[in-house]
Amino acid sequence: MMSVPILILSAVGSALPLCVFVLLWSKAEARRLSRQMITRDELCEKIAELQARIEQISTQAKQVESKPQTVSWTPEAGSFNLNRRGQILRLHRRGESVSEIASALKISSGEVKLVLKVQELSTVAVKNSEHSLNVSSVSADKTWETRIGEIRE
Repeated sequence: MMSVPILILSAVGSALPLCVFVLLWSKAEARRLSRQMITRDELCEKIAELQARIEQISTQAKQVESKPQTVSWTPEAGSFNLNRRGQILRLHRRGESVSEIASALKISSGEVKLVLKVQELSTVAVKNSEHSLNVSSVSADKTWETRIGEIRE
């Protein structure tokens, strides 16, 4: 008869640590779930903020679509690059031929000739205008000297 209370006592003694483990585990699980609940609340707030932002962007998009669009000119992909003029002149100064310049820049030799001719004409025009300025300033100086001479006489 004594053996039955010992068996009951040993069963309770071995079940007690198991109960403590289950209790501690359930508390930890409850804390984890409560943290997730806070995270869910925060996510709901974020979702509401994002929905408001989407509505705002949608309204702005409708306003942009309703505005009349202005037509802007953009050069065609194959248009002549203004920097090419400098490249052509630099290669020409190096002594490259028209055909070599055209193949290096992947343009026609006619375009190269045109740029070189325009450069030549503009250089001649500048030299002529400088020469005419020098001549007119000399003649103006002579006129001034002539007038001073007339006044002295």
